Amino acid sequence: MMRARDVVRISDEGGQVVDIIHRDSDAGMWIVRRWKKYLWMKKLISRDWFNDERQALEFARDLKATGSPT
Repeated sequence: MMRARDVVRISDEGGQVVDIIHRDSDAGMWIVRRWKKYLWMKKLISRDWFNDERQALEFARDLKATGSPT
């Protein structure tokens, strides 16, 4: 079960939500999820896995800025 502190919301703009998930129990796993919001529903668009925080944050910030990974 995920706790709220395991998920960090990077962006919630323009109908797109970008989250980073990291659990202390698995220090080598960082997940960036991108959701598309439609009214009251959310659809998972992508889920990308990273080995360190720097890579995950860079990717999430790029998603926030451009709306798509580069």
